Amino acid sequence: MTPRPLIFIAAALAPCLAAAQDAPGNPARMATLQDSSHSEMHVGLTTLAHMSEMAQDGAKWRGWEAAGRTFLRLGESSVAWGHASYTDGRRTDVMLSETADYAEIGPMAVADTAGGDKEREAYDFLAGFAWRGRKAGAGLQVDYSSATEFRTADPRPKADATVARVTAGGWLAVADGHTLGLFGALRKYSQEIDIDFYNEYGAAATIYHLQGLGTDYTRFAGSNDEAYYKGKAIGGGLTYDGRVSAEVGIGRNHLEKEMPDLGNAVIDETTRQCLWAKASCPMASERWSHRLAISAIWMRNELTQNIFDDGTRTYRPIARRKPYEATAQEATAEFHSAKGEAARVELTARAKWSHTAEKNTDARRTLEKTTLEACLHATAWNQATRRLRLSYGLGATHRAALATLCDLGAPTPKEMPRALAIERAAFERQTTARTGGEANVRADVGGWRHFRTIFLRAAATALWYEGRAFAPAWGVTLTAGVTI
Repeated sequence: MTPRPLIFIAAALAPCLAAAQDAPGNPARMATLQDSSHSEMHVGLTTLAHMSEMAQDGAKWRGWEAAGRTFLRLGESSVAWGHASYTDGRRTDVMLSETADYAEIGPMAVADTAGGDKEREAYDFLAGFAWRGRKAGAGLQVDYSSATEFRTADPRPKADATVARVTAGGWLAVADGHTLGLFGALRKYSQEIDIDFYNEYGAAATIYHLQGLGTDYTRFAGSNDEAYYKGKAIGGGLTYDGRVSAEVGIGRNHLEKEMPDLGNAVIDETTRQCLWAKASCPMASERWSHRLAISAIWMRNELTQNIFDDGTRTYRPIARRKPYEATAQEATAEFHSAKGEAARVELTARAKWSHTAEKNTDARRTLEKTTLEACLHATAWNQATRRLRLSYGLGATHRAALATLCDLGAPTPKEMPRALAIERAAFERQTTARTGGEANVRADVGGWRHFRTIFLRAAATALWYEGRAFAPAWGVTLTAGVTI
């Protein structure tokens, strides 16, 4: 689950993001990250407008976050780390989803014909420990997330989603300066959705259970206003550290949708499979240090629909069908350079190729898109005075569509109204050429008795679409905090 609001910026790749969460990496590597302890606490305000290209995430987000994170060097051979955050805010104009976590449960979301603004609260906790010896190391990480979304006007959905995950890993030295590692992760997911009507004047809506690309389970459309999602995931992989660092992994997630109104019958299931690989190589020159990183990910998400008998007493499944499938591939190359100590400069250049495809065989609908995105970002630090340190960041990005296919046809008489039009509009937005820029500035003031620094940070992002076919997207974040 992804409770932080800024994740909506990357919502177009939500299936890939959710799949990558099934196994986050080898926690044993944390013992070799850095030599010093560092802690930070902050409070931030965020406003986003049209940053997501999916109607399920809403048009705007406004909220605040309180968070703290720490990395503690406990000794020469062990470290501990942790993170905790609370987020509260509102998403406006949410359509096609009354869930708290569409990136996880799509395409089998619960939706209604009204939509609207939704309030959101989210908690996120993480703790880890790693140990390293001369020839071996081990690590353990536990994290838990919870999110609640609700609306205070008819229709009034309330969705509660939770994620719990345990990740363990280790490594062995196979030669001088070369190690091989192994890690695994177990993950459990649940979400409960209940939609209520308080008979407000003029408020009416039909509830639908979607099945991808604007289609829904027509038999259960109407007043089935509860749904339970229960999922389990397993993942793991291998790591290598030497002259280069590399990781390969695999994950599998199975999610079921139960209907309490139908005797807890499982009407839909999704099976998500994921493969990924990444590698990085450090390089150095006389005054600069460099790092080249490449990564690739492949994902497949398949929906299975259960067919039932007449349901006079119980809903007994009599057949299974697979009407919907989505696949995604992504490859990224990043080059990072850093120079200097007191006046430090960092440059990052990144290129990302992605291909996604969706098809629904029932409705004979297909979407495909291939895009290429290039980003360049520069950051500089300057010790302005003995107590004041300033940092500045500037970035630019451009995305272009290399190939597209949109074959959605016409809506059927029984499917959810406007669903197909919303899907088509999202596809057009995701395949329109887009140019963006970002800027941030941070001031750290040191010399305090109990803190290393007190800091203020402001960041802004803007995205413009070619031909002004869509409204510009923008985001602003203001953050205040302390480092310890």
